[in-house]
Amino acid sequence: MTAIVSGKRRGAPKKAPENSRTVKVTLLLTPTEYAWLQAEAGKAGLTRALARFLLTRAMGGEWKIIPAVNRAAWSHLGKWAGCVECQ
Repeated sequence: MTAIVSGKRRGAPKKAPENSRTVKVTLLLTPTEYAWLQAEAGKAGLTRALARFLLTRAMGGEWKIIPAVNRAAWSHLGKWAGCVECQ
């Protein structure tokens, strides 16, 4: 959704018709397949973005899998990144 503020259009520019996604695909999975898919997406840190994970994999792309220990370390460091008093 794009907001109009003071007569000016805000937000991302409109996509060209050939770049906009208009076709919807429904995929039915068994609970076992769904659990496997969540586990695979979880390895890439994409448990909440299963559709993006599937699309990228279907198009031949690969996600760089970041080990959990590294994700935890970056999460901890991110808390200190904006700390002005710490410098």
